[in-house]
Amino acid sequence: MALFGGDAFKYLMFVGDPHGRDQHILRSIHLNSPEAVVLLGDMCFEEPVHHIFKAVDEKSRLHWIHGNHDTVHEHWFDNIFHSPWSGRNLHGRVAPIATVRIAGLGGVFRGKIWNPTLPPRYETRKAWQSIHSHKRFAQVYEASKRKHESSIWPEDYDCLAMLHADVLVLHEAPTSDRYGHKALDELASKLGVRLIIHGHHHRFYCDTLDNGIAVVGLGLAQIARLNVSAFKEAKTNEDIFAAFDFEPYTNRYE
Repeated sequence: MALFGGDAFKYLMFVGDPHGRDQHILRSIHLNSPEAVVLLGDMCFEEPVHHIFKAVDEKSRLHWIHGNHDTVHEHWFDNIFHSPWSGRNLHGRVAPIATVRIAGLGGVFRGKIWNPTLPPRYETRKAWQSIHSHKRFAQVYEASKRKHESSIWPEDYDCLAMLHADVLVLHEAPTSDRYGHKALDELASKLGVRLIIHGHHHRFYCDTLDNGIAVVGLGLAQIARLNVSAFKEAKTNEDIFAAFDFEPYTNRYE
């Protein structure tokens, strides 16, 4: 377990799928003041994200990637994608956060867009819209368009693969999870990351991919704090895992 506390230690906080749970996150931010917080998708917030976290924003800047559930209901979608903080979504880009380059890929693979074991049905949103905006799809077009904002698109994957990062945050899982995808192992290799952190399956574990990259899967609303210095100085994957402090989710603050 990494050492935490004091001015000499900077850390990042990662949170597994909240599914509407926010009080324990706010409490942890108040108590620990991490440099930044990254939510791993499926926020499902009933209020706009900037309303929920406004009081702690000066302590810790919030970031996220979206999950498949964040596009299920219109208000869940709006509370993230139409928030004034929508630019804090790490999806499809690399951001330097507390001296760590973090790449993000939100959403999930859906066969109607791209099953990564097969050629994509649609490479781009524009290609999908050119067909599905036809009047025969009028009754379902807007809902389908919203839903596929949480699909993984080849155009986003390919653009991200050209960048470089230290950590990759995902909603979907790589092959360290039995439901994971080799395409995400390959993305991590292309990015040159040492660590993947993901949500989606609500299972906590630490493992290593065949390509040598460390993986941390977080459980439902689980908080993980990463000591930045310990991570950057880590020589092995065991050192990377030891740079974390993990907390199980508890509903005692709800």
